[in-house]
Amino acid sequence: SWWANSQSSFNEIILTTPIKREDWKLAHHDLELRKELGRGAFGVVRLGILKKNTSVAVKESFEDSLELFKEGRIMKTLFHENIVNLIGITLDKAPILLVTEYCPKSPEVIQKKILSKKSDVWSFGVLCFEIFEGQEPYKDIPNQEAVTKLVNGQFLVFSKKKTPKDFVTNIVGHIFIDEKLRFTIQQILVGLKNLIKNTKKNTLKETKKV
Repeated sequence: SWWANSQSSFNEIILTTPIKREDWKLAHHDLELRKELGRGAFGVVRLGILKKNTSVAVKESFEDSLELFKEGRIMKTLFHENIVNLIGITLDKAPILLVTEYCPKSPEVIQKKILSKKSDVWSFGVLCFEIFEGQEPYKDIPNQEAVTKLVNGQFLVFSKKKTPKDFVTNIVGHIFIDEKLRFTIQQILVGLKNLIKNTKKNTLKETKKV
C-alpha cells in the first residue's frame, strides 16, 4: 500500500542541515536527581546533577506544569550575575522540570527547609563573598562536604587581603552566625551606612593632612 511504502521512504530521510536543539531545552536523562532541598504547597525543589558535572536546583510543580513552563519562559529572558539564572526546562516528557543555578543556603534552610528573612540575610552575605573574593563559595569541594561544613558551623571565611577589615567586623561578623543572633537586613543597612560615613570622614582627614 502507499502508506507502507511511504514509511520506509520517510525513515530514510536525512537532514542535510541539522536543527540544533537550543541549550535551554533539556531532557530528563540529562539530570540526576538527588536530595530534596525544600517543598511548598505547589511544588518541590531538589538538588540535581546536570550532565554528570554541574550542581543545579530542579523545581517540579505538583499540579500545573503549564504555569511552571510559563515561569521558565520568563526566566529565560532574564540573565544577570546577581540573580539565580535559568539553565533550562525539560520538554521530552512529563513532568516538566525547571532547572536553575544552585545557590548555597544557610544552615537552618538545609536542616529545617524553612525560608525566612534571616535566611535572606545569609544569602546577602554569600553575595558579598562573591563580590569581594571574586569566586563562588565552596567551589573546590563536593556539595555534600559543603553542606556538612555549614551544618557544623564552618562558615565562609573572607580573606584579609581582599575584604576591608571594618566590613568583616561590622557586617560579615553579624551574618554568618546562628540565626537567632544574625542581624536583620535593616541592621545590615544601618551598618553599611555607618561604614560609608566613617570612610568618608577618614578620607577627608587624610586629604587635609596632605
